Amino acid sequence: MQQRTSFCSSPWGPAEILPNGSAPIRCIANILRSAFSLIQQTTSGLFCAEYMRRCIRKIMQQSTHGPAFISCRKIPLLTTAHLLARESIWAFVGSSNTHPVREGLFQFNRPDILVLDSSNESYRIRYHGTPAEKEEFWQRYANSIADASFSLCPRGRGPGSIRLYESMKMGRACVVISDDWVPNEGVDWDSFAVFVPEKDVAGIPALLEQLRPRAKEMGERARAEWEKWFAEDVRFHQVAELCLDMQMHRKTYGKLHRMYHLRHVVASRSDFWRYMISKKRLYKEHRRIFW
Repeated sequence: MQQRTSFCSSPWGPAEILPNGSAPIRCIANILRSAFSLIQQTTSGLFCAEYMRRCIRKIMQQSTHGPAFISCRKIPLLTTAHLLARESIWAFVGSSNTHPVREGLFQFNRPDILVLDSSNESYRIRYHGTPAEKEEFWQRYANSIADASFSLCPRGRGPGSIRLYESMKMGRACVVISDDWVPNEGVDWDSFAVFVPEKDVAGIPALLEQLRPRAKEMGERARAEWEKWFAEDVRFHQVAELCLDMQMHRKTYGKLHRMYHLRHVVASRSDFWRYMISKKRLYKEHRRIFW
């Protein structure tokens, strides 16, 4: 079935929203499968699925619970007029119930800060909403990023957020709020991203007021780094290089290590059932067990 697309226009370039399972994790997984086949043809074939999963995590941290991927056309460089015309210093539209740090983002009562809690509607619309509801939902999300100088990327259920990569693609300066998130190697994060400890959420407005004159430059750098590392025409090469690097440095007893780390899954009942549901979906789609 052909993927439906919708567009939201802004002075800084239209954002093409790809709903219904077009998240980067699926796209990267498809690329990894191709890279895996290529590597098998040129190596001994001992490359195991564990390293594919590590590669996915290295490319995009914890993106399985993130929103659909926003695929943007090339955004022109921002002008000072566009910067001053933006309605919000920073914006966040998302669920507040995926991590306590997100609740702190809703304490500010200022007209130049856009925050919207989608907890009550996100799941229903994404999985059971009508096409019109989904289109409006994703347009609102994309517009919130486009109309702000900074895009807040707080952690959710996982230490990272796919919102970070969507904001990079839209050419927006990013504010990463997570104590456990590990940056991808090679990306020049310091040129466009601000890292805020979870305990310092209250100081974000003052911090971004100081950085606002650099928002244009940081947004341009964010887009440049996305094109260098995550754009469609380069990410296969990046993933293949990571796969080869992982194969070169892999350790023995990989499966035993993976079994050992499953202790984190069984420690929580909710995490265990979420894990089992994900495996059930994989089995229905591929008719084989992934563990």
